Amino acid sequence: MVITRSKVQKIYMVDSNLLHSHQPDIPNAPDGNTLRTLSAKQIFKMHQLSQWSLTNNGYQLQLQTLDTSAWTQSAKRNLNKISEYLKKLKISHLLHGSTDLLLSRTDCQLQAERQIRLLAGVSSLKPSPSSNDNFTWASDGSMIPVSAGLFDQKSILSAITGPRTLVLKVTNMSASITHGELLGLVLGSLLSKSLTQTMTSTLHSDALYCIQTLENCKMDVNQLFKLRHMNGRSYYRWILDINNRNDISIKHVKAHTEQQDAPSILNFEADYYASKSQCHHYAIPAAPVPTFFMNPFTMYSNSLGWIESSSREYTE
Repeated sequence: MVITRSKVQKIYMVDSNLLHSHQPDIPNAPDGNTLRTLSAKQIFKMHQLSQWSLTNNGYQLQLQTLDTSAWTQSAKRNLNKISEYLKKLKISHLLHGSTDLLLSRTDCQLQAERQIRLLAGVSSLKPSPSSNDNFTWASDGSMIPVSAGLFDQKSILSAITGPRTLVLKVTNMSASITHGELLGLVLGSLLSKSLTQTMTSTLHSDALYCIQTLENCKMDVNQLFKLRHMNGRSYYRWILDINNRNDISIKHVKAHTEQQDAPSILNFEADYYASKSQCHHYAIPAAPVPTFFMNPFTMYSNSLGWIESSSREYTE
């Protein structure tokens, strides 16, 4: 299935006709008389009676107050009937897929970044003592089993440590260790700016290929077009967007060394959190999925999730 954000918004955010709500099998459901009464009052669409709002409990339908002083008692009863019916309506009745597609790309990104900051604020993991300047961070990713293929069950975690420590998991089964490394860079880029508003922060990672790709995108405009076909492209775009807003230096550090400098120690600690948390991966919070930076047309599967790698491997 190929899902686009604009298509979902057009179908589900634009007013839904009330006539589609008629279900005679449900007791006391709105019938033809109910709908004719509303039509006589020039009420044809849902937005005239209610609107969807995003709350802490998800999307909820909020009923609007109408001036019914000039309405007959029969019309008021029909309005109450349709109002009671709408109270039972859930967003899942109208949408097949992820509810974040109902938001604009900008709002979805703001919500995702706010969620990460909130998770970091309530994380019980201790900050790293090796980052005593509040400007030095390190991230790492972990995947088990290491040899898992595209269609195999796997657990992918990302860890960031420094002035704060946070571990999140990647939920898409079609993801790879690259997604874990990139999510770590997202976390580090985002959280480092939350603590240091003026100074330049440094984020260390052992994902050399990811760092080189990001550097190429900054120097070569044509590289941005190549992202359309890269694995984990939405994460690359997210990192580049954060770096355009914030002054962050992402540097490579060799992994699994015995050096005692701050970057190496931080990398060891990030690797420790990412790998050891695999024992409790069911309790690890899920990271937001960056649908707001995906290609306009992106493959989606109920079993695999969002697919950003080559579609040929899934269709042949």
